[in-house]
Parts: sequence; C-alpha cells; structure tokens
Amino acid sequence: MNAKKGIVQGIDVPLKSTVGAMMESHGQPDWVVAVEGGYQLMYKNYHIGFGTPHEYFQDPKTPISSYYLPINLSEKEVIQSLGEPIAKEYSEQDGSYLLYYDLGNYKLYFYKNTDDPAETYKSVKLIASLAA
Repeated sequence: MNAKKGIVQGIDVPLKSTVGAMMESHGQPDWVVAVEGGYQLMYKNYHIGFGTPHEYFQDPKTPISSYYLPINLSEKEVIQSLGEPIAKEYSEQDGSYLLYYDLGNYKLYFYKNTDDPAETYKSVKLIASLAA
C-alpha cells in the first residue's frame, strides 16, 4: 500500500475516478451501505468497498472518495509499518476504536471493535481529500 499517493496494490480503480467509469469496468456493487455523508459500494469478489460522498446513482460523474478494506492487523504491525498515529481513540461517529494517520491529500483510518490491545484491526479506510 502506498497510501500517501492514494494507491492500494491490487485495486485498479484510482481514488477520485468516477463511479460511472468504475461501474463500467466492475459492474454493479454486490450491496450498498449507507454511511455518514454517502455510501460504500461493496464488491464481494474484490474484497473492497468504494466510498462516494453523495447519491452516486443520480450522477455517474460522482468521484470515488475512499477505499474500505477488510484486514487483520495488530496495532504493533500497523505502527511498525506506518509509525505512531496522529490519534488513537474511540470514535463516537463510527462506534469503534481507531488509529488515524494524516497523509496530506489522504487520511488513513484503522478500525477495531474494542480497546483490547490483543484485538486486531478489522478494517482500514483510505479517504481522499476531494478538494485536492
């Protein structure tokens, strides 16, 4: 993963590309999840969710603003790879514990269910600043 450049190995859909172009190449999502500020378009075969900031079905030019990926990493593994996070806290908005990294044009969040140090992080979200 080269998160500072918005790149995740194996994902051929760049952040900020359009939902319409992504659906032309990958088809309709397997399911859609409503999230704060938009939707996650979930693709089971690719093990990924693509985030959109608003109702993508009304405008195919809507940009993809985030990737959502399932993972299984310990806090130690994340910190060894990326260094100390900017924040390690409970998110009321997400209802989970997170590690947060500010990468300039991108934000990186690792999520887990409890504050138990033995629990691994179960998902990661890479979010693009659409203003950049």
